[in-house]
Amino acid sequence: MPPRKNIKLEKRKIILAEGVDALYFFINLLGLLQNENIQVLDFGGINDLTQYLNNLTKIDGYDKIESILIARDSETSSQSSSQSINSSLRNVHLIDETLEPFNIQAAKIKIGFVLFPGYCANKCLYEQGTLEDLCIKIFEEQKIITDINSYLDDFQKTHNVKFKSIHKNQLHMLFSFTDKYVGLKLGEVMKAGGFNLNSPSLKPFVDIIQML
Repeated sequence: MPPRKNIKLEKRKIILAEGVDALYFFINLLGLLQNENIQVLDFGGINDLTQYLNNLTKIDGYDKIESILIARDSETSSQSSSQSINSSLRNVHLIDETLEPFNIQAAKIKIGFVLFPGYCANKCLYEQGTLEDLCIKIFEEQKIITDINSYLDDFQKTHNVKFKSIHKNQLHMLFSFTDKYVGLKLGEVMKAGGFNLNSPSLKPFVDIIQML
């Protein structure tokens, strides 16, 4: 998904998010952090990043950009996701050396990237996962996830089905088991205060935002 012609670069700091859910996750997180200095854009799917970056450099106002943060899922491999982002950044000449997740490389433009769901308790990067996995960890009523996982396991066995994106089933079941967040989208739950901003799982994302 290359940038549409009507996209206007309004800020000097940019977060490029993978998909609509990540877009509104960051927009509403920045709102809660009272950070008005960063613009969030949706770069599309994982195969769109190189083209998106290439076209972004041609948009009016790009020469004033100070920093870019890319955010995407680790999916099945944080290592291959990191390699993919580095490849895209090299293709558009934004980095010279390999960039590690949750780090900033300062050159003409500050460049960094993050991978969902981030870090586990021993401060190691999760080998795989998604934004939904992070949201489950920081949801204010996370304690019911054990019961949800048990139900999902039983349901799949009983009905002989296998959900393709079970992390989405888990997260939206969490929302549905509340009065306040039932029916809301991920970004709407963030805006409504459903995620713990002080969660250790969210901290690496907040920290790198502050580094931009």
